[in-house]
Amino acid sequence: MALPMAGIPAMTLPMTGIPVSNDHLNWEMRAAALESWAAWGKAFQEAQKMTCAYPAFREPPGLERFTGKPSMKLELSSLLSSDEDGSVSSANPSPRLSRKAAQRSISSISTSSASARSSPFPSPTSRDKPQILGKISDSLATPLGAFACQANGSATLLELLPKEPELILQLKGYMPKMVLDKHGCWVAQLALEVANFELQLQLVSELRGRISSCSQHMQGNFVLQKMVEVLKPSALNFVIEELEDKIMDVATHVYGCRVVQRLFEHCCHETQLCSLLAAMLDCPMKLRKLISNAHGCNVIRALLNHGRAGHVKKVVDAMLEEGNVINFAKNRHSSLVLEKCLEICKGECRERLWQAFLGEDGMNPPFMQIMLDRFGNYISQRLINVSNSEAEMQRLRELLQAAWPKLGKSQNGKHIMNAAQKKLGNFPMMAGRTGKN
Repeated sequence: MALPMAGIPAMTLPMTGIPVSNDHLNWEMRAAALESWAAWGKAFQEAQKMTCAYPAFREPPGLERFTGKPSMKLELSSLLSSDEDGSVSSANPSPRLSRKAAQRSISSISTSSASARSSPFPSPTSRDKPQILGKISDSLATPLGAFACQANGSATLLELLPKEPELILQLKGYMPKMVLDKHGCWVAQLALEVANFELQLQLVSELRGRISSCSQHMQGNFVLQKMVEVLKPSALNFVIEELEDKIMDVATHVYGCRVVQRLFEHCCHETQLCSLLAAMLDCPMKLRKLISNAHGCNVIRALLNHGRAGHVKKVVDAMLEEGNVINFAKNRHSSLVLEKCLEICKGECRERLWQAFLGEDGMNPPFMQIMLDRFGNYISQRLINVSNSEAEMQRLRELLQAAWPKLGKSQNGKHIMNAAQKKLGNFPMMAGRTGKN
C-alpha cells in the first residue's frame, strides 16, 4: 500500500504481519517484520523533515493537563465561527457537539486568555460572552448541572466558575443533585463562594427540607459547612430550624457534628441559635450524652471555645451534678471536654472544678485516683499547669509528694512528674525522691 503525500515520493507500507505465536520457528519472521516496519517509519520521518509537507506531532486534546501548557487547539473555533474583527457569526451555527467536544470547547474559554499571544484565533470579548456561554450550554449533551456531577465536567467548571460567574445561573435547580454527588459537591461549594448574596439565597433555598439528611451525608456536609461560612447569619434561619428537631442525632453523627461546629463558630452569639442551644443544654442527661460521645464531645468543645459564660457554666454543672467527675476524667471523650473546661474556665466555675478534683483536705481526692489512668493523667497535668495561687501549688505539692514513688514506676506517672517539675520546681522532698528512682 502506498502513502501519497505532497512533495514526498510514494512509499509502500510493509504488508507483512507480525506473528503473535510463541512458536520459536516464527521468531525469524517476527524479526523481519519488525525490521520492515521500523525502516518504513524512519524513512517517513526523514521525508517529512525534508519537505515539511505535514505538521509535526499534533498534541492530543487534554495534554495541557499533564504538561502545564495551554493547548493551542482548544479554541472557540471548534464551537463557533468568528469574523475577522472578533465578532461572533451566527450565520453558520455549529452542529450539536459530543460531550467530549463540548467539554473541550468550555475549556477553551479558560485557556484562550492564557494563550492569546500565541493563538492564531481571536479570543472572545466581554460583549460576546453571553452568546458564547449560551452556545456552550446548547452544545452540551447534558445540562450544566448534570455536567458538574461528572469527573471531567467538575474539573472544568472548578476552573471556569471564578472567571465566568454567569455560569452559576445555569446551575439553578441542580443543587440537591450536586450536593450529594462526589464531584458536584465541589462545584456547589465554589458556586456559593463566587455567587453574590441574592444568587446564594436562590441556590440554598433549593435545599429546604433536606438540611438534616444533607448534614449526615458524606459529601453533603461539606456543602452545608460552606453555606454556614459564606452566608450571613440571617440567611441561615431555615438551616437552624431544621436541625433543631434532630440536634442530638446530628451532633452525634460523624458528619453532622461538623455542621453544628461551624454553626457555633460563626453564629454562636446570634439570637436565632438560642432555641438550638436550649435543645442541647437545658437537659443535663442529653448534655452528658454529648460530652461522652465520640463526635458530640467535639461539638461541646466548639461551644466552649466560641460560646458565652452561661454556656460554659451549664457544661460544668452537667459534669459535676452527680459527682461522677472521676468517670468523666477516665473517659476518652469526656476527658477532652474536662481539659478544655480547665483551660478556659474562670471565677466560680474554675473554683468548683478545682475543689471537685483536689478537695480541701484528705490524701485521696479524685486527683490521686486519676493520675495513673490512660486519659486521667492528662487532666492531672492540666490541673498542675493551670494552678496559679500559692495555696493551690502547696496543695499539689502535698499530694505529689505522697504519690511520687508510685509515679516513677509508670509511664503516665512520669509525664506528671515532668509537668510538676516544670511548674512547681524541684522542691526538697521531690528532688530527694527523684534521686532514689
